[in-house]
Amino acid sequence: MLVEWKPDYSLDIPKFDSQHIRIFFLINTLHEAMERRHGNEAMKKILDELVGYTKTHFQDEEKAMAENRFPELEAHKVEHRKLENDVEKFYSDLAAGKAVFSGDLLKFLIAWLKDHIAKSDKRYAVHIRGKGRHAHFNASLFQHR
Repeated sequence: MLVEWKPDYSLDIPKFDSQHIRIFFLINTLHEAMERRHGNEAMKKILDELVGYTKTHFQDEEKAMAENRFPELEAHKVEHRKLENDVEKFYSDLAAGKAVFSGDLLKFLIAWLKDHIAKSDKRYAVHIRGKGRHAHFNASLFQHR
């Protein structure tokens, strides 16, 4: 296993913790495919799943932040779009033969994810949890997905 979920990463919002754990799992799955030298198509399929799931996760986070009037929502969205753009560039470079699946991609994804959870996500989680009973959320936010 390349990267492990640790309790320190928890936002104490089960829906988002569950989604983060799934993202960690997909990164580890991609790493395992690379280690076993699966073909580019197999690795691209895993990366596609990772990217699709991450986009859904970003939408869920942004919706919760908007509903709870998180003051840093726009800055958080910029971070999300930057990662999406970086991954799209990787896809383009891969298609053009300018990039290959490598440990550098995994290191980048892991570093981004850990930093993003530890800093940006923790801030919105504190904001939402701090609203207590006044928080605006769908009940599913506090259930595992």
